[in-house]
Amino acid sequence: MMANLVRIVDGAVKWPYSLGQLRLDDPSQSFSWSPSDTELAHYGVYRVEPSDPPVADPALEKAIQAQPSEIDGKWTQQWELVPLTAEEQAVYYAATHPPRWLEFGQVVQQEPKINALLGKALVDAPALAMALSVGLGKAADGDSRIFLAAWNSALALGLINAELITLMQDAAQAHDLPAEFITGLARGAS
Repeated sequence: MMANLVRIVDGAVKWPYSLGQLRLDDPSQSFSWSPSDTELAHYGVYRVEPSDPPVADPALEKAIQAQPSEIDGKWTQQWELVPLTAEEQAVYYAATHPPRWLEFGQVVQQEPKINALLGKALVDAPALAMALSVGLGKAADGDSRIFLAAWNSALALGLINAELITLMQDAAQAHDLPAEFITGLARGAS
């Protein structure tokens, strides 16, 4: 509780302020371990009364403490809503939108162009088709390495065109899959 203090020196507000800072600022003074409001006021130090932060849209903004204000003779905590940075928005989105691998797998299986790829892969490279299917199942469990390895092999064999890459990337993005996976779908493409 002692950390949330304010000090007024020659009309200037020092905030945030703490009892430790008061002891550093006035080393010749002896302060009790838990000074009273009267003792603190003698040195221009006042407790800041807590207040509830404003309601923020957690996807877009956050409430941060602003300099306290003196209201009716008491210093009161103030808040300010500030926009989230792009990084903070990404973290929030990732925390509230987990990857939907199973739904992505269903889209992949139902998309005619992807089925055409798998049909061609079955004819040209049966083991590759199996690796894509197994890899998709593993990706649903959170490990996309097998799928991406098979996908990149199909890229290297020329079985995947730019349109299919874009289609897969769009589907992956729509299902909140990790950025590394989405980028990995185009790796090796020229």
